[in-house]
Amino acid sequence: MIKGRLLSLFVTISLVCSVSAQQKKIILDADTGNEVDDLYAIVRALIEPSWDITALNAAQWQSSQWAVDFTMEESHRLNQVLVGYLKMNDRVPTFRGGIRRMNDWGDKAQHSAAAYEIIKQAHSVPEGEKQAVVVLGALTKVASEL
Repeated sequence: MIKGRLLSLFVTISLVCSVSAQQKKIILDADTGNEVDDLYAIVRALIEPSWDITALNAAQWQSSQWAVDFTMEESHRLNQVLVGYLKMNDRVPTFRGGIRRMNDWGDKAQHSAAAYEIIKQAHSVPEGEKQAVVVLGALTKVASEL
C-alpha cells in the first residue's frame, strides 16, 4: 500500500512538472502523522523546484488501527516541524484540517482552516486556470470544500 501511494505521488509529480516550465502553484494536503511515506513525499514536494507549495494542510487519519487521539493535530505538528527544518516557515503556511472524518451516511462537512484556505485560493485563480491540490491522505477537506 505504501509503495502504491508513493508511486501515485511520483506519477502526479511527473505529470504536474511536465505541464509547465514555470512554477506550478500547489496546495499539499497530508495525514503526515499516519505513516512515514507522507514525510518523504512532503519533503520531496517542498524541494521540487517546479512546484510552489502555497499551503501545507494537515489531515486526520482516525480510521487507522494505529490512530492516536487528535490525529489531525499530530499531522499539523509534523508539518510545522518539516517546514521549520527546511527553513520554509516564511513561505509555506500550514493549516489545520478537520478533526474527524465526514459522516459515513450524510453530508456534514468538516469546517476547518485548511478547507477555507483551499476555497480562498481556488477563488483567486485567474479565469481559465485550475487550482492544484495534491492529497496524500483523507479527502475530508476537499469533500468539505465542495
